[in-house]
Amino acid sequence: MVKYKKKILILVLLAIFVIGISITSVSAAESSGGNTKAKKVSQSDVLKASKNIKTYTDKNKKLPNYVTIKNQKYSMEEYMHLSSLTIYYKYKQKKNTVAVKSGVKSPKSPSGSKINGKLNKKQFSTYNVNAYKYIKNYNRAPNFISTKLGKMKFQTFIYANSRILAWSADNGGKLPNTLTLSISATHPINKYFPKYSSSSDSSSGSGSQVVNPTKSVSMTNIFEASNR
Repeated sequence: MVKYKKKILILVLLAIFVIGISITSVSAAESSGGNTKAKKVSQSDVLKASKNIKTYTDKNKKLPNYVTIKNQKYSMEEYMHLSSLTIYYKYKQKKNTVAVKSGVKSPKSPSGSKINGKLNKKQFSTYNVNAYKYIKNYNRAPNFISTKLGKMKFQTFIYANSRILAWSADNGGKLPNTLTLSISATHPINKYFPKYSSSSDSSSGSGSQVVNPTKSVSMTNIFEASNR
């Protein structure tokens, strides 16, 4: 009888042990599953994200703090990497998927000059290669990108890329032949710096700050991606 009770006790303890391991495993999977970004996304995913950024910016006169791709949130710094690589691939007519670079740091001190003029496809593609290389080397977004029109501020560059790729999304995936820009360094887009971290979660991203808010102005003719 004593031996029988010991066997029952051992079986009960084993059952409790197995159940405990199972619960721990499930909890660990649930806690880590939502924080891991994909290693790559498709070019079409980046185009869709670009349209969302353009739409948000046109409406709110500022960049969003993040953009969602396949249920994962990407900061504007991470989007800069994705969009720059996508534009390069499209310029080279490559169908490659786009590598994700997580945790890209914010530019230390975004700055730039008034941008007014036209860039052709080769030029804005080259500038995007420069942006991609900078992020790859330093794991940080640049303060500005040097162009023939002047130093293009971080926020201006992000919005320009969203316009290029939003146009691409509506035109069979090809790039526009030209991009016409007319925007000052103190434009409302450049006065707001988007901030997002993986620990923040709100409709526009938490931890953001509006610097010297101004009245909304029309975005008409500020940026124009054309096929002329």
